[in-house]
Amino acid sequence: MKNKILSIGFLLILLSPKPAFTQTDYEKYHSALKAIKTGQEDFAFLDLLSLTKEDPQSKYRLVSLFACGEYYFHKFNYRQALNIFSEFIEDYPDSKIKPYALFYILKIAKSWKNAEMVEILENKIRDMKQVILVFKETNEYKYRYTSILGRKYKLIYHIDRVEFNVDGEIVEQVSY
Repeated sequence: MKNKILSIGFLLILLSPKPAFTQTDYEKYHSALKAIKTGQEDFAFLDLLSLTKEDPQSKYRLVSLFACGEYYFHKFNYRQALNIFSEFIEDYPDSKIKPYALFYILKIAKSWKNAEMVEILENKIRDMKQVILVFKETNEYKYRYTSILGRKYKLIYHIDRVEFNVDGEIVEQVSY
């Protein structure tokens, strides 16, 4: 009788759609934040990657997807970074942080010496600037974003170029 009850219990656990030990999106996200605060970026990445794969409707997916792209980029895994940033742009075409994903892809294209890809990306970045400045009276527009991994981004749209800054340093620019 005891074995029958254990067998039935084990069978119910196996057949349940969501096992009891699965973390919610909220728990994964906050687990990642905690890992980041303690300097464990690799552990944070695992939670963030999980968030990007398991629930496409998660409210944490946008920031998690971007963070996974920057994680791969800074680990010099450009192929995976390109895949993640491309997915980000496709899934969130109207996101305010889309330009940062484009700049990362531009840096990857330049590192691969892919002139055709560089030209396409620079044109996309130029087109974004025209939309932003068309109704502005000033010559400069700044947009800031701090990623979940703690990197501070800033885009500065000048009348003749756009600068991509990470942690206070210009890492890329596109002229008009």
